[in-house]
Amino acid sequence: MCSLGYNGFTDIGLVLGGRIPASFAKLAKLRMLMLEHNALTGTLPELCSSRMQLEAISLRNNLLTGPATQFGDCRLTALDISDNYFTGLLPVPRSRNSTSWLSLQVYRANNNFFEGTLPQFAFGEAPMLAALVLGGNSLTGSLPVSWTLLPWLTVVEASNNDLSGTLPWQLAFQSKLSVLDLRNNTQLSGSISPLWRFTVGLSILDLGYTSISGPLPGVSRADFKSGGTASLHVCSGNASGFGRLSSLESASIADTLMSAWCGGAEPQDGGSYQECTSIDDALPWYLTVDSRAWQLPEAESNFSNNDNMRCPTIYQDMFCNRNGTPQQYETSERPLWAISPSYYHYLGCQCTSGFTARR
Repeated sequence: MCSLGYNGFTDIGLVLGGRIPASFAKLAKLRMLMLEHNALTGTLPELCSSRMQLEAISLRNNLLTGPATQFGDCRLTALDISDNYFTGLLPVPRSRNSTSWLSLQVYRANNNFFEGTLPQFAFGEAPMLAALVLGGNSLTGSLPVSWTLLPWLTVVEASNNDLSGTLPWQLAFQSKLSVLDLRNNTQLSGSISPLWRFTVGLSILDLGYTSISGPLPGVSRADFKSGGTASLHVCSGNASGFGRLSSLESASIADTLMSAWCGGAEPQDGGSYQECTSIDDALPWYLTVDSRAWQLPEAESNFSNNDNMRCPTIYQDMFCNRNGTPQQYETSERPLWAISPSYYHYLGCQCTSGFTARR
């Protein structure tokens, strides 16, 4: 039996079908509504009337349809409407200077059919928001700079949308940002600012399958190994790049337009780059080649015949420690990196057995 008293909740999964009853609007003291992993269908009844006191809603993994904008009026701490068939605009507070989401901490609306732009969040509108999971929709527009007004923002997952614009450098100063997943937004462009070295809590970064271009921040491995940038300085300023992110666990720039600017040179007229002399010249100082593992490059528009070759895989072997000096990772703690061979200009790639290289 579900308790629906003063601190009552419903928590039912795997057994329910049909529509959510309109009579739920009469449960004035209902605090939590957990109906995930069912086969509920149809549109939503009124769940956010002024007489209701819902604090947490999870309707994840059902067959619900129609709009969900009413949740902008709910005074919630957690909202999970992911894995449904909702349409229209994302729910956001519907009135200016609204206080509805002052306590909202988790907002999950991924894998639906939402359209429109990402929520802007005015100052003080969602000050406690920590997790923003909006991937797998049809959202457009750019990443809002206003997200810098969310001091507790820890997770941003907006993959598999139609986002455009650039990666705002202002987000690099989100001190608590741990996960940034923007993969498969093919119109997302621009480059990675060296200021992203300040996102010291970042653990997962996925920019794969976007149109982001330019190099990874940080001086080259060749420059560092030759002493061109001394160990005392590699962890300061723009030289450090992602080497300062000691919490990083995995990163992906696979299938992007990113490419090393060897020797520090930017693209010349016609889009050509200064010739790289080695893979160490193409990689930033904190990355290196894994000589024990190889990757098969995917077909790329600028390299049409790469079926019979193998290329080095890349891993991160160094980071900046608390003393501001470079240090090697323990083998088991090395962050995983997904980097297409086009980034390092196919240096170090080999023909597979039975094939020979030719220009």
